[in-house]
Amino acid sequence: MANRLFKKTGVYFVGNFSSKVISAIIVPIYAVYVSSVDLGEYDYLLTLTQIIAPVAYLAIWEAILKFCINGKAGDAERAIVAVLRFCVPLVLGTTALVVCASLALSYPPENALALGAMVAAYALARIWQYAARGLSRSKDYAWSGIISSFGFFAGVVLLVCVAKTGFAGLSASYILGQLSIVVFLEFRCPLIPRALKGRADRPLLKSMLRYSTPCVANLVALSLLVGFGRIVTVNYLGADANGQYAFAMKFATIVTSVGSIFSMAVIEEGIIRSGSEKLAEFYSTVSNSLLKMLCAVISVLMPCVYLFYILIASTGYAAAAGLTAGVLLYAALTVMATQFGSVFMATSKTDSIATTTAFGLVVTAALTLGLIGPFGLGGVIFGLTGGTAAMTVSRWWLARKSLSFVLSVPWTAGLLAAYAAESCVCWLLYERTSVLGLALATCVLAAAYVPIALKALSTMRRISD
Repeated sequence: MANRLFKKTGVYFVGNFSSKVISAIIVPIYAVYVSSVDLGEYDYLLTLTQIIAPVAYLAIWEAILKFCINGKAGDAERAIVAVLRFCVPLVLGTTALVVCASLALSYPPENALALGAMVAAYALARIWQYAARGLSRSKDYAWSGIISSFGFFAGVVLLVCVAKTGFAGLSASYILGQLSIVVFLEFRCPLIPRALKGRADRPLLKSMLRYSTPCVANLVALSLLVGFGRIVTVNYLGADANGQYAFAMKFATIVTSVGSIFSMAVIEEGIIRSGSEKLAEFYSTVSNSLLKMLCAVISVLMPCVYLFYILIASTGYAAAAGLTAGVLLYAALTVMATQFGSVFMATSKTDSIATTTAFGLVVTAALTLGLIGPFGLGGVIFGLTGGTAAMTVSRWWLARKSLSFVLSVPWTAGLLAAYAAESCVCWLLYERTSVLGLALATCVLAAAYVPIALKALSTMRRISD
């Protein structure tokens, strides 16, 4: 019988599976219907959205889960009412402020309006989704992900592929997808009537803000860590280069998105087990197993991505093929960083998350600014991967000191060495346009890594509740 961790992962996977499938389907659509300039502009606004929203709303959604899961009877209801009464009035003011600030910075009017709407839609979707999880409405949360994915995909097909509206169509599709989450969850689990009838619990809201405020620094630093390369690329190399960069990162997004599904379940399990003597054992088992599974995924995926680049060799995105090994390694490191960060969530040491993310950001900025000149996009990816590695290692170090869980260093070193060797081989095969060689590499790597991944999966299934 599956344990609680797997049951939660299964529920969240169902809700997010459609978005992962669409993330994969959307890549060739971008290659055919979206210019690198339009994709670069849209990706730039999406980066700004993920930086601005946590600041504007103090990342209050992060506190919803903590106070709902660990709270007493009735606390979940009072917490959600407090959050809605705090956030909903901010929507109009924040949106107007973002638009005015964008116009003052000489953004085109359509870009300014799109950014304001994207920030509001992003924040509202997070609040409603975290509220659904906090109220134990996991199935509704899962369905909201499905609805959002199809809303975004329908928008892309109609506005980008059919109407050929480019950047405007991508922005509108994103807003449609986020707002569909709010509409669906409000229909399934009405929150607004509760906020209108209930009274704001100010002491509870202050406690929630004390918990979530350190998360603001973490989320902003994390968004900057990921988005710094995009911002620098736009200003140094132009929107066209950022479009190539954004396209390459789509493959990383597939890995990080699937990893985030598992991370949601791990965070909840960590909060539930906080204070338990077996918390360190839980994180030791999960961390070692997840590491092996991630290495298996990115190793097998790498030759497949190179095969795809051969298929789109005639498009403007083919130049991004050389970024493949770097973006996939970045994806694996990001998932592991989230895993180690969940230790701080479980132990209420959210300030450690922000500190380690800031450290990674500093490393990313230094490497990116130093390498973008001589190496272009390759330097940007190296900076991103190096900064993410610094964040991951620092989180592991602090989390290990806090909880005394064990990560197998020999396994980690061996898997990284193997990945480096595989990267060189796959790149040489791609340079020679060897379709047969890359197909054979996929089969060999699958034969080597699938047994390791299955054994790691079996180990996690045996974790007791």
